[in-house]
Amino acid sequence: MEHEVIGLALVRRRTSGSQILLVRAAPNAPWVLPIACAEESLEALLQAVHKELFPPSAILRLADSTVKAEIVEGRANFALASSDDDLHPYFESKRFYDARWAGYSEARYILRGDLHEILHWTRRNLHTLPLPMTAA
Repeated sequence: MEHEVIGLALVRRRTSGSQILLVRAAPNAPWVLPIACAEESLEALLQAVHKELFPPSAILRLADSTVKAEIVEGRANFALASSDDDLHPYFESKRFYDARWAGYSEARYILRGDLHEILHWTRRNLHTLPLPMTAA
């Protein structure tokens, strides 16, 4: 049986330029999209990202959209989600060493190469996510 992992493509949609959440697991590690730990569900991954990186009031919205891809960790199933909030200015996490919102042009250069297919997929599917009334 082939190893399968769950990932999250978390987007902040803006009229001035949408962004995607990138994370690092350790210093000098490559920037990646959030990926579930072994045996972790999508819901558990969402809760971990929400609890550790976002303010308590942040609400993550899931779009009914997923994509499958081959990545370093194995066969992956990525879900598309949305948040309108900024990250905590300071966070402590055993799981995430660093996290940031990146514009799509920037993400194309700093995101680990095997995740570019997911990056392009999220960009093509941004229209399925709501555009906040206050987005600028």
